Amino acid sequence: MNLVVDLNKLEELDEAIEVSNKVFKPSLSEARRYHNKDDWQEVIKSGGLLITAKDGKMVVGYAVCYPKKEKFHIWNAGVLESHRRLGVWTKMYGVIWKFAISKGFRYLTLNTYKDKFPQMYAFCLNQGFKEYKIENGKSFFIKTI
Repeated sequence: MNLVVDLNKLEELDEAIEVSNKVFKPSLSEARRYHNKDDWQEVIKSGGLLITAKDGKMVVGYAVCYPKKEKFHIWNAGVLESHRRLGVWTKMYGVIWKFAISKGFRYLTLNTYKDKFPQMYAFCLNQGFKEYKIENGKSFFIKTI
Protein backbone atom coordinates (compact mmCIF):
# COMPACT_ATOMS: atom_id res chain seq x y z
CA MET A 1 0.00 0.00 0.00
CA ASN A 2 1.29 3.44 -0.96
CA LEU A 3 -0.47 5.67 1.60
CA VAL A 4 -0.40 9.46 1.24
CA VAL A 5 -2.14 11.76 3.73
CA ASP A 6 -3.25 15.19 2.52
CA LEU A 7 -4.51 18.20 4.48
CA ASN A 8 -7.31 20.51 3.38
CA LYS A 9 -7.41 19.49 -0.27
CA LEU A 10 -10.96 20.60 -0.94
CA GLU A 11 -10.79 19.02 -4.39
CA GLU A 12 -10.83 15.66 -2.54
CA LEU A 13 -13.97 16.54 -0.54
CA ASP A 14 -16.39 14.69 -2.83
CA GLU A 15 -14.28 11.53 -2.56
CA ALA A 16 -14.13 11.88 1.22
CA ILE A 17 -17.93 12.16 1.37
CA GLU A 18 -18.20 9.11 -0.87
CA VAL A 19 -15.99 7.14 1.56
CA SER A 20 -18.12 8.41 4.43
CA ASN A 21 -21.29 7.17 2.73
CA LYS A 22 -19.71 3.74 2.16
CA VAL A 23 -18.49 3.48 5.74
CA PHE A 24 -21.60 4.73 7.53
CA LYS A 25 -24.42 3.95 5.08
CA PRO A 26 -26.40 6.88 6.49
CA SER A 27 -30.15 7.20 6.57
CA LEU A 28 -31.61 10.25 4.82
CA SER A 29 -31.68 12.29 8.04
CA GLU A 30 -28.11 11.21 8.94
CA ALA A 31 -26.96 12.12 5.43
CA ARG A 32 -28.40 15.61 5.84
CA ARG A 33 -26.77 16.00 9.26
CA TYR A 34 -23.36 14.39 8.84
CA HIS A 35 -22.69 13.94 5.12
CA ASN A 36 -23.66 17.34 3.73
CA LYS A 37 -20.97 18.89 1.52
CA ASP A 38 -21.91 22.47 2.43
CA ASP A 39 -21.55 21.68 6.15
CA TRP A 40 -18.18 20.00 5.61
CA GLN A 41 -16.92 23.00 3.62
CA GLU A 42 -18.12 25.39 6.33
CA VAL A 43 -16.32 23.39 9.03
CA ILE A 44 -13.09 23.26 7.03
CA LYS A 45 -13.13 26.94 6.01
CA SER A 46 -13.80 28.11 9.58
CA GLY A 47 -10.56 26.78 11.02
CA GLY A 48 -11.29 23.08 10.63
CA LEU A 49 -9.28 20.37 8.97
CA LEU A 50 -9.96 17.86 6.21
CA ILE A 51 -7.59 14.92 6.12
CA THR A 52 -7.69 12.44 3.27
CA ALA A 53 -5.69 9.24 3.08
CA LYS A 54 -5.06 7.90 -0.40
CA ASP A 55 -3.82 4.53 -1.54
CA GLY A 56 -2.48 5.47 -4.93
CA LYS A 57 -5.10 7.81 -6.38
CA MET A 58 -8.05 6.43 -4.39
CA VAL A 59 -9.23 8.10 -1.18
CA VAL A 60 -9.56 5.28 1.37
CA GLY A 61 -9.93 7.29 4.57
CA TYR A 62 -10.84 10.76 5.76
CA ALA A 63 -11.35 12.86 8.86
CA VAL A 64 -13.04 16.21 9.38
CA CYS A 65 -12.08 18.08 12.54
CA TYR A 66 -12.83 21.51 13.96
CA PRO A 67 -11.85 23.78 16.87
CA LYS A 68 -14.06 24.18 19.95
CA LYS A 69 -12.25 26.75 22.11
CA GLU A 70 -9.27 24.92 23.65
CA LYS A 71 -10.40 21.60 22.15
CA PHE A 72 -9.84 20.16 18.71
CA HIS A 73 -12.76 17.88 17.86
CA ILE A 74 -12.62 14.91 15.48
CA TRP A 75 -16.13 15.27 14.09
CA ASN A 76 -16.41 12.73 11.30
CA ALA A 77 -13.88 10.08 10.28
CA GLY A 78 -13.80 6.75 8.52
CA VAL A 79 -11.71 4.23 6.61
CA LEU A 80 -12.98 1.91 3.88
CA GLU A 81 -13.44 -1.63 5.14
CA SER A 82 -10.91 -2.88 2.57
CA HIS A 83 -8.22 -0.69 4.17
CA ARG A 84 -8.90 -1.24 7.86
CA ARG A 85 -6.22 -2.74 10.09
CA LEU A 86 -3.54 -1.44 7.72
CA GLY A 87 -2.58 1.64 9.75
CA VAL A 88 -4.63 4.16 7.75
CA TRP A 89 -6.49 5.59 10.75
CA THR A 90 -3.36 5.49 12.93
CA LYS A 91 -1.49 7.58 10.36
CA MET A 92 -4.36 10.06 10.02
CA TYR A 93 -4.68 10.30 13.82
CA GLY A 94 -0.97 11.10 14.06
CA VAL A 95 -1.44 13.99 11.63
CA ILE A 96 -4.45 15.26 13.61
CA TRP A 97 -2.45 15.04 16.85
CA LYS A 98 0.48 17.02 15.41
CA PHE A 99 -1.85 19.60 13.87
CA ALA A 100 -3.66 20.11 17.21
CA ILE A 101 -0.34 20.55 19.02
CA SER A 102 0.94 23.01 16.42
CA LYS A 103 -2.20 25.15 16.83
CA GLY A 104 -1.95 25.20 20.64
CA PHE A 105 -5.05 23.17 21.50
CA ARG A 106 -5.15 21.68 25.02
CA TYR A 107 -7.47 18.76 24.30
CA LEU A 108 -8.48 16.38 21.55
CA THR A 109 -12.09 15.14 21.60
CA LEU A 110 -14.24 12.70 19.68
CA ASN A 111 -17.49 10.81 20.04
CA THR A 112 -18.26 7.25 19.01
CA TYR A 113 -20.66 4.40 19.63
CA LYS A 114 -19.22 1.39 21.45
CA ASP A 115 -21.75 -1.02 19.93
CA LYS A 116 -21.63 0.32 16.36
CA PHE A 117 -17.89 1.04 16.17
CA PRO A 118 -16.09 -1.20 18.67
CA GLN A 119 -12.72 -0.75 16.94
CA MET A 120 -12.87 3.04 17.30
CA TYR A 121 -14.03 2.70 20.88
CA ALA A 122 -11.07 0.42 21.65
CA PHE A 123 -8.70 2.80 19.81
CA CYS A 124 -9.80 5.66 22.05
CA LEU A 125 -9.16 3.67 25.20
CA ASN A 126 -5.80 2.42 23.89
CA GLN A 127 -4.71 5.97 23.06
CA GLY A 128 -5.45 7.28 26.54
CA PHE A 129 -8.72 9.08 25.87
CA LYS A 130 -11.02 9.37 28.86
CA GLU A 131 -14.69 8.58 28.42
CA TYR A 132 -16.42 11.41 30.28
CA LYS A 133 -20.05 10.93 29.24
CA ILE A 134 -22.36 8.37 27.65
CA GLU A 135 -25.62 9.60 26.15
CA ASN A 136 -28.03 7.46 24.10
CA GLY A 137 -25.26 4.92 23.51
CA LYS A 138 -22.81 7.59 22.31
CA SER A 139 -19.50 7.80 24.18
CA PHE A 140 -17.82 11.17 24.55
CA PHE A 141 -14.01 11.09 24.81
CA ILE A 142 -11.35 13.66 25.68
CA LYS A 143 -7.57 13.51 25.79
CA THR A 144 -5.12 16.10 27.08
CA ILE A 145 -2.54 17.13 24.51
